[in-house]
Parts: sequence; structure tokens; C-alpha cells
Amino acid sequence: MDAIIELEKRVIKNPKKAKPEDLDILARHYWDLATGTDDFREKRKHLKRSSFFAGLAFTAGADAVEQLKLYRSIVQLTAEVHAFPADERRKLSKIIAKWLEKTGADQQEILKRAKGKIIVEGGSIALGDRARVSPSGESIYTSDKEMVEWVNRGERLTFATGGDGVYKAELRLIDAAEPMLTAKEYKKLRTSTPTVVIDVSSGALGMADLAYFFDEPWDKKKVEGTVCLDVPPGRYKACAYGFSTPAGYESVIAVVTATSDEACNETKTLDSLFG
Repeated sequence: MDAIIELEKRVIKNPKKAKPEDLDILARHYWDLATGTDDFREKRKHLKRSSFFAGLAFTAGADAVEQLKLYRSIVQLTAEVHAFPADERRKLSKIIAKWLEKTGADQQEILKRAKGKIIVEGGSIALGDRARVSPSGESIYTSDKEMVEWVNRGERLTFATGGDGVYKAELRLIDAAEPMLTAKEYKKLRTSTPTVVIDVSSGALGMADLAYFFDEPWDKKKVEGTVCLDVPPGRYKACAYGFSTPAGYESVIAVVTATSDEACNETKTLDSLFG
């Protein structure tokens, strides 16, 4: 332990000159501490330290496939408990991009895609089965708690936009183990949602302002300001990715891939892609 403390002191004193192998040691040390405790506060503290050193190690050149796989796990879990998950997901996107380049795993096949614009008037976008409705006594004034419950039941993926407006959007079905972007796209990524499993039993997949998933199905029509895609009925892993241009234009790419996994998601809050 004394050796770790001394190593950390040297690294913190001059992080730009720290060796990748030393940073890797520190990242793994705090990862072991984080995974070895059931105390949430301790786990979160160690995860944040582990992610900090993993990020420095990656920047310093630690990019072996095994290292990238570990750093991805570290940063991904840290993003789930961090007060500022967007910062962690930006780091995560760079690690994933390098991992894809190293392994060639970015050669996934795009089976179908639909492009368009989403008109947001309620500050949030949802992705799910267009034939599945979640009525609420308060309609669009549904609580965040209820929307989180829908996510965890696999009804849809919902995320905040940080405001209203028109968002350029793409809905993409791929043949891959995970709903991932290409390496080139990850390099431009601003942030992303967690990956969840959604049920699309009707095969009518849609992405739109959350209000479209209330009151009545919209599986038989293409509504202006929405993006629709017909897919084989079943369950899908889904993730939404947010992009911003220097001029301030924002866009969303939602990726889904077929899965046999049950829809047992563990979302606690609705993330914001642009807030």
C-alpha cells in the first residue's frame, strides 16, 4: 500500500510526465478496491479515482486491447454513478473508438436505417414500440419516476434533450452484439445514454417527442417530426448518441440490435444528451 501511495503522489505531482504503466497500475488498484466493496459511497469514490487514472493512462498511450477493454468497463460503470456522467461518457467514447480500431469490431452491418427530424416540445425524446401506449392521468405531465419505470420495464428508451427544438435524427438497425457506432462516429460523439433492452413486439419502432407515446398508437402512419423504422418483432438493445457541431446544431443517432436478453434495465434517472 505504501508503494501505491508514493506512486500516486509522484503521478499527481506531474501527471503529464507519468508513465502509462504507472497510470495503469493506479487505475487497476482503484478498480480492485471498487469491485471489492459493497458500500456505495466507497465504491463510487474508488471508481472515480480508477476512471481518472484510466483516462490518463489511455491518453499517455496505454491502448492494448486488454487495457482498452478494462478501461471501458471502468469508465462505463463510473458514468452510471458519477454526478457528471456526460464527462465520463466523452472519455468512454474515445476509448471505445480506439478499441474498435484495434479489434476491427466497427465493421458491423447496418441492416436498415431511417433519417429525419424530430420536433421536441416537451424537452425529451423517446424510442420504442409505436403501437405501445403508456397512458397517464396527467398525460405529458408524467413524472420522471414513471418514465424511469417504463425504461426499466423495457417499454422504451427515454432521454432529456435539455430544451425544445428540431433535432436531426437517425434510427439505425445493425447486426452486432452491441448497439454501437463506428469508430469514426465515436470520435465526434458528445455523449450517449446507457444501453437498455426494449420490447418492440409489434415491429413498429419509432423515435419522437415523448408525447407521441401517450393516448393512442401511431404504428400505421409516418407522423411529421418523427422517425420510424419497421423491424422484426422482438427485443432489442438500444442506445442513443448525441452530437453537436461547432455552430451549435444538435443531432441524435439511435442504434438498436436484436437480442435475446430480458428487459431488466436498472436506470435510476433520465439522462440528458444536450443539457
